[in-house]
Amino acid sequence: MRELFFFIALNEEDALVEVCVAFFEEKGASFNDQVSKNAELACAYDTCSDEVDLHTRDVSSWSGAVAEEPSSLHDVEVPAVFSSDVLIDTSREAIQKSYAMEVMVARTGWCQLQAQVEKQLTNGLDVSANALANDVKSLKDCVSSDSLKRQDELRAMQEMIDREEQIALLLDAIEEQQGAHAEYVTTVSYLEWSIHHCH
Repeated sequence: MRELFFFIALNEEDALVEVCVAFFEEKGASFNDQVSKNAELACAYDTCSDEVDLHTRDVSSWSGAVAEEPSSLHDVEVPAVFSSDVLIDTSREAIQKSYAMEVMVARTGWCQLQAQVEKQLTNGLDVSANALANDVKSLKDCVSSDSLKRQDELRAMQEMIDREEQIALLLDAIEEQQGAHAEYVTTVSYLEWSIHHCH
């Protein structure tokens, strides 16, 4: 069957495929690989095999008749597959049309499968993207919370530093007052002693 397809030179752009050229031409390159070609041949096999079986039966009948009666070779009708070019072209056209129809079916199924796979991949990516977005949001919340906590700690430390500076200023003022008080007491004592000795 495969050799027959190559011999007849099937053209998927002929017959019924012509109405779908515009739809498939953007995707045409993807059907040139061996996998898609094998799928097209497999889909076309059952339909085209009927045409081949018809010619096979004709050839078998003719061969049997020739084997039984070699002398009547010129009286046996030649099978259509070996007759005029018109009949050969007709057979070729029938197989081409059958092949073209099956190629359309195969391509339709291929596109549907591709769309389904792409949809599943898209859904999977959406789930992953949503999970990633949630992780990013959680991380931002943690960073924001940690930043606020650090700001509160820095504010508390700054308040402590300010209080210590105020206390240091108060201590300096107290020491200064104590020095002045001691000097005042000394001066008063000296004046009292002087007054006492003058009398």
